[in-house]
Amino acid sequence: MLNNILQTSMNWIVKYGFKIIIAVIILYIGWKIINHFSKKLPAIFKYDKEDEILRRFLESFLAIAFKVILIVVLLEFIGVETTWFAAFIASIGLAIGLAFKNSLSNFASGIVILIVRPFSIGDIVKVAGYIGKVKEINIFYTHLTAEDDKEVLIPNNTLSNSSLIKTITEREEVKKQILK
Repeated sequence: MLNNILQTSMNWIVKYGFKIIIAVIILYIGWKIINHFSKKLPAIFKYDKEDEILRRFLESFLAIAFKVILIVVLLEFIGVETTWFAAFIASIGLAIGLAFKNSLSNFASGIVILIVRPFSIGDIVKVAGYIGKVKEINIFYTHLTAEDDKEVLIPNNTLSNSSLIKTITEREEVKKQILK
């Protein structure tokens, strides 16, 4: 019995021992490289002091993502089945998609607004109870300058799913005069 356990242990060590040692060495070196580059990569982008939160988020996100990839690759190298990882990533993607449903809706609506162009910068619009001059059209929000000089951010999803009243702009007035 003891002899059988020793023989099985020796076979396992011979079969997997060398791979585990190599994997631990690669893990250590990879961990150091990931820590080094995850701190350097956000520096490539030009950040203001106000973007410190974004820089820290990007730094930690990249470090975690690359470390997870390193561990999965090393598990595959050792011989551990990693198909479970694809299912896990898919379920995370579903959860993130549901969590960001409104943001994704604003993103898609922003693309529609940029393609269809129901209004332009400088137009005066009435939407969602606000009247204002369109200052900027971004991918998630449209910026209006209200009558009292306050900036109003309207989610693009609201703009694409509600009634919009657009007044005639100077540009359209000039077109009318030319066409007469």
